[in-house]
Amino acid sequence: MAIINTQPSNVNFLSPLKFTFQMKKLPNVNFFVQQCMLPNIALGRFDIPTPFVKLPMAGDHLEFGEFQLTFRVDEDMKNYKEIYNWMMALGFPDKFDQYKALADKDTRLFRGATGADSLVSDATLIIHNSNVNSNQQITFLNMYPTTIQDILFDFRQTDVEYVECLCTFAYERYDIKDIT
Repeated sequence: MAIINTQPSNVNFLSPLKFTFQMKKLPNVNFFVQQCMLPNIALGRFDIPTPFVKLPMAGDHLEFGEFQLTFRVDEDMKNYKEIYNWMMALGFPDKFDQYKALADKDTRLFRGATGADSLVSDATLIIHNSNVNSNQQITFLNMYPTTIQDILFDFRQTDVEYVECLCTFAYERYDIKDIT
């Protein structure tokens, strides 16, 4: 009987320091990204009752968690305003024309096209290996911002701590592929 080889071909660990994030709709945010979190995925389930124990069965719907992104805010607040303006257009707080101006340019009806003027935008997270070469590409489809964190201004601070902002995004799904 042959012994099964259970040794992995790559024994290097994944580094949380080596990544690149890009979204066409947020060019000023891309440069200042400090942190992002690959969201969770949950597969629904249901139980089949029996006289003895419930039998768990896999469901047929995936739920993707929110995508969280932390970035440093530039002194002109260009990157903050990119997200702010996007959210204002989606939420149309003053008049319906705010949303209409963005929706008229939205090309999502023609599947696969998400331009800079669309309601949503695709995004890419590139994870690098231990040699800082691109290794994995994670593509988020049809993202849009759902929250942007508050910014604190405080005279009482003794050292300059540059402003970082957390933004969360909803999206349709994400796909992972090897880059090799």
